[in-house]
Amino acid sequence: MHGIVDEKTDVFAFGVLLLELITGRRALDYSQQSLVLWAKPQLKKSRIRELVDPSLAEYDRIEMNLMVLAASLCVQESAIRRPRMSQVLLLLRGSCGGQCVKWREGGRSCALFV
Repeated sequence: MHGIVDEKTDVFAFGVLLLELITGRRALDYSQQSLVLWAKPQLKKSRIRELVDPSLAEYDRIEMNLMVLAASLCVQESAIRRPRMSQVLLLLRGSCGGQCVKWREGGRSCALFV
């Protein structure tokens, strides 16, 4: 968007990829609507069922929650608030290795790794 490429830009792009995998939607639909803009309200309200691709009949809820959390953290508007990729990988693995701290946004608390 701003012509600046850095690690946090890559983290955002990875978050978009995670959203594509979760939702089964493209980053931009046929009308050029952004997947991130579509998903933000569901992410803020933790409406995971509304996010998940309906063609996924069964999935591990814990793993899906971790994917949704990782995507949510990665696509934050502020690059400073986005995690590092090493943190995202720890989150997706479901292990913090004793590096967990509380993170809070919009009244929600979740694990973030430092």
